[in-house]
Amino acid sequence: MKLIVIDSWSVDSWFVFIAYAFLLSIGVRLLSSLLRAIELSSKPNSPAYFTCCWQSLLGYDSDPYKADYWFPFILGFLEFLVYPFLIKAGLWGGIAVWISLKTLPQWEIWKSNRPVFNRFLIGNAIVILLSLVIMSRMVSVTLNNSESL
Repeated sequence: MKLIVIDSWSVDSWFVFIAYAFLLSIGVRLLSSLLRAIELSSKPNSPAYFTCCWQSLLGYDSDPYKADYWFPFILGFLEFLVYPFLIKAGLWGGIAVWISLKTLPQWEIWKSNRPVFNRFLIGNAIVILLSLVIMSRMVSVTLNNSESL
């Protein structure tokens, strides 16, 4: 069995790389807020769509179950920083394990709340696609394939 080790890695421009990760994370947050507003505004006695969108984008709410405090944004930003290296190295399993770890704690809740689960899947798919199409072009990775026992 071969052990794959990242021997070296580099980024064309750290400033540009981090700026792209930040801007793409903002874009994913905006899309997630638009999708979440559809869900929230469709409930009885709820505010209008754009009010729900704005509240979702802000990330704060008097109801702690509606607030996310920008934690998904932070995770997405970190994923945009890490995924391109894993993609270039062909280590898709690392991404799969991470998404599995993010999925497991919420699985029971998502069985009864499919829109939240679908938003989660859409957000992850977009982060992976943008990491593949945009972010991975800015990095280079050299692998060292070693024999392992």
